[in-house]
Amino acid sequence: MPKLHIKTLQALTDFDAGSIVRDDQGLWGKVTKTAKGVSVSFSYRFRVGAKTRDFGCGSWPSRSLADIREARDEAAKLVRAGRDPIDERAATRLAEQAKANVLTVRDLFNLWKDAELASRKDEGAEPLRAMEKDIFPVFGKLAAANITKGKYLEQLDSTKSRTRSLANKLAGYLSSMYEWGVKRELVPTNPLVGITRKDVGGADGEGERVLVDDELRALHHALESAGLQDATRTALRALLGTAARSNELLRARRTDISIEARTWFIPAANSKNGKPHLIHLNDWVLPHIERLLAIAGGSPWVMPDQADPAQHVHNKALVNAVADRQCGFYERKTAGRSLNYPHALEVGGERWTPHDLRRTAATLMGDLGVGPDVIDKCLNHTERNKVRRTYQRAVKVEEQAAAWRALGEKLAVLMP
Repeated sequence: MPKLHIKTLQALTDFDAGSIVRDDQGLWGKVTKTAKGVSVSFSYRFRVGAKTRDFGCGSWPSRSLADIREARDEAAKLVRAGRDPIDERAATRLAEQAKANVLTVRDLFNLWKDAELASRKDEGAEPLRAMEKDIFPVFGKLAAANITKGKYLEQLDSTKSRTRSLANKLAGYLSSMYEWGVKRELVPTNPLVGITRKDVGGADGEGERVLVDDELRALHHALESAGLQDATRTALRALLGTAARSNELLRARRTDISIEARTWFIPAANSKNGKPHLIHLNDWVLPHIERLLAIAGGSPWVMPDQADPAQHVHNKALVNAVADRQCGFYERKTAGRSLNYPHALEVGGERWTPHDLRRTAATLMGDLGVGPDVIDKCLNHTERNKVRRTYQRAVKVEEQAAAWRALGEKLAVLMP
């Protein structure tokens, strides 16, 4: 691969935000929009055994391309010597902090993020946002070893008053962070040991938002004028017509779909309960699935990432696209394509999410006379009652297919 030229970087504009530029020897960068123009965050991609990792080499233009390449070269030397540059960086930071004899909560998080979250698709962006909002303002500058269980629970209770699910996520992030630190003798104990969801936010709970017939009719038209990408608009309809979870669709591979058999197979690795699932594609949803495959082109994914078609789209892509167009119900800023459509997907008097389409589909099935046990099978739910789970093992394939057909017929009337 030819080397990246500095003039290529200088020619980047706001319209290139989100795109990927590549240099040779495993160096790549992601273009982002900043208040001062554009920035490119560079990483060196390497392998440790079967695992692929990305080592941050700095951002242009705050750091010169020559310095970024030098950081890449130094990291590559460590890899050739059988050493992990990410672990080496963490060890260096730890040594520096040990000299000062203090490791703050933010310090511990940064070490954990570099070592464990950097290889995630979002590079730890979601945990960082949550910590920045609810943990760092209170505990960020305090010694990690000195924060008690009671203090953390007090803060998590405050978060719970706004959103139970975020309180649960924060408890999970904190516990994982401390557990990592304890194993490396960075902190003596994990103050979150023994804390469960019952002690924090409780069960996240199922929402109750169901889109009624008039709202579905309104949504049918809203989707066409909301400035959505074709794949996003089509995917939302596909979720409604299959009652699938959004992550199941985002992680679906082309080989999971059989247009001839009119089925979509969800492997165990993609399902929430770890059990494989087979969805029958009704007449209404089949064209939307075919459209997604056409948009995906040669990618192995049903919904590939635009910047890197070898990867599936980000797990929050649908959630964010919908939320960005319901700004009347969210305290959030709009960006990019959604800037001109801040209220485009507001239907009814309350917000809705992609998961609510799944709940809506199930409700429509029930209204059409489909039995609860069949609906549960269509949703791939695990029966919580052990006795029922033991004695109700029938797959009910034909009943499920009939339920999806009935759903499709109803949607063809509401959203032709």
